[in-house]
Amino acid sequence: MKKLGFTLAEVLIALALVGIVSALTLPTLVSENQKKAQATALSVAVSDFETAMRSMMEAEDVTELVDTKAWKRVANNLSSGTSEANIRNFVGDISDYIEFQSFDRNVSNFYRGKTVRDINGNSIGAGNWAMSGKVVFSTNKNLAYMMNTGNVQNRVITAAQALTNGINLRNVVAFITIDINGSQPPNMFGRDIFYFELGDDGVLYPFGGRDVSFMVNQDVTSTWNNANSVYACTDAVKARLGVGCTARLIENGYKMDY
Repeated sequence: MKKLGFTLAEVLIALALVGIVSALTLPTLVSENQKKAQATALSVAVSDFETAMRSMMEAEDVTELVDTKAWKRVANNLSSGTSEANIRNFVGDISDYIEFQSFDRNVSNFYRGKTVRDINGNSIGAGNWAMSGKVVFSTNKNLAYMMNTGNVQNRVITAAQALTNGINLRNVVAFITIDINGSQPPNMFGRDIFYFELGDDGVLYPFGGRDVSFMVNQDVTSTWNNANSVYACTDAVKARLGVGCTARLIENGYKMDY
């Protein structure tokens, strides 16, 4: 007589195999979906901020951020580093374009009780060079913008230098760190924390890109795709916290392929 259906043992074996395959593939699928969500969130954060800068400059009919009333307030105290009061005023001036919800005096307060890590999973403190001296503003989109204006006076090049080296960044007005999901995990550079220099054209220039490479090192080789670079974010080497992964992500069309 021809056998119909499956025995209980066969069904159990099939279910076990499905479970094994799911256990192997599901984490990968979840990870890829998380990466897509993180990349999309950064795209929104960058777009919102740059749109706010352009709108403010257009409203005052100027072409450089340093000529706006808001940034002149910040510039009043650049010699002593970040001026909390001036930056608070600046954020108040751009609140017509970005809806801010809360303010923290420093990164330590913002990440209180949380662990911040580099792209390799190592814990870093709020006093680290990439985090220190910043004041934090959170938005209604659960984004956090961290701003520091210390030492930006040294980040200026001539138009001729920019043209010769094929870059657009000529004058840095602030260092901006973006956490795309506030203080929520993973709080890791290259995953939900990203590092930029803000140019006087209102554009956010990512660390690990050609523009920041020239501004910091006077060459265009200290980029994310150079394994010997201090900002390397290659498949084999992810250096200096992973801040260079910001440029890798953006240059790859907001695809987090690392």
